[in-house]
Amino acid sequence: MGPDTLADGQLMYTLLKEGPIEVSCVLPYEVDTDSACEFLLAAEEYAIIGGETIPYLLSLCETGEAMLWSVNVNEEMQALMITDEPIYRHGPALRVRILAGEKMEAWLGVLQDALREWALRIGAIHVELFGRPGWERVFGKYGKYLPKSKSMHFIFDLPA
Repeated sequence: MGPDTLADGQLMYTLLKEGPIEVSCVLPYEVDTDSACEFLLAAEEYAIIGGETIPYLLSLCETGEAMLWSVNVNEEMQALMITDEPIYRHGPALRVRILAGEKMEAWLGVLQDALREWALRIGAIHVELFGRPGWERVFGKYGKYLPKSKSMHFIFDLPA
C-alpha cells in the first residue's frame, strides 16, 4: 500500500486494507493531537506505564518515537492506537501502548493481521498489548493481569 490522505488532509500510510476496513499510520508531522486526544481519553487509565498521559503519548508520535494508527471502516474512524518498538534482551518487539475504539467486532481481525504484518516487517519477535481487563475476553489465552497498573498484558509470539 502507500501514502493516502485523511478527510482532514492529514497524510497517512495505509498498511492493510480489507474491503471497507483500512489500517493506516498517521505520519509524525501530521498528527492532529487535539482530535486524537479526545478519542483516546476513554482508554487513558490503561496506558501502560503509570503516569503516562494521552498528550505525552501523542508527543511521542509527533517526534517519531511512537506511531499513531487509525482504523477506519467505510472511511469512518473506529479506533486509534499508539505503538512503539522497544528492544528487550531477547529482541525487538512491537508494543501497543494504547488502543481505543468502538464497534470492535467489525475491525479487530484486520487490526490483528496489520499488527502481525508490521511486526514481521520491523523484525519484532512478538507483539505486546496493554489494555483494560475487559480485553481478556478477546485475548485471554495470551495475557496476564497486572494488578498494580489495572491493566492486562498480552503477548503474541511471532513465527521465527
